[in-house]
Amino acid sequence: MNTAVQTFANHRRLPPLAFALAFVALTAEVIVRGIALAQAPSLASAWAVVIAASLLVIAYYARRNSQMVQDRLILLEMRRRLERLLPAERHGDIARLSRPQIIALRFASDAELPTLISDTLTQTLTATAIKQRITTWQADWHRV
Repeated sequence: MNTAVQTFANHRRLPPLAFALAFVALTAEVIVRGIALAQAPSLASAWAVVIAASLLVIAYYARRNSQMVQDRLILLEMRRRLERLLPAERHGDIARLSRPQIIALRFASDAELPTLISDTLTQTLTATAIKQRITTWQADWHRV
């Protein structure tokens, strides 16, 4: 686990370089195979384009789906956390928050969450605006 201090400035994580290189390589492969198919049509060339394109789609959805699962877990964790922190009369506020707002609020400390939620709802803050207002940052090093 990372022990560095996480802030608004450094909280975004890029996927490892291997993912980016694989995506570029697969995209290039689709293009090269497509050109080869156009120049000399054959069943083998067509099949190579299909396989390369399929791998590209699989890579995209593997990344996208892992982020969707993480978002769902964050929503579940945050709803439970907010139910614990907010008084019962404010539980309705949880349902008024959008998914991006709840995901952004996960970085806030327990002490500042109630005020930040009020500000978010009254001022319709974006996820970025929420993160910029957080003073005591709770790190999330596990997001991929």
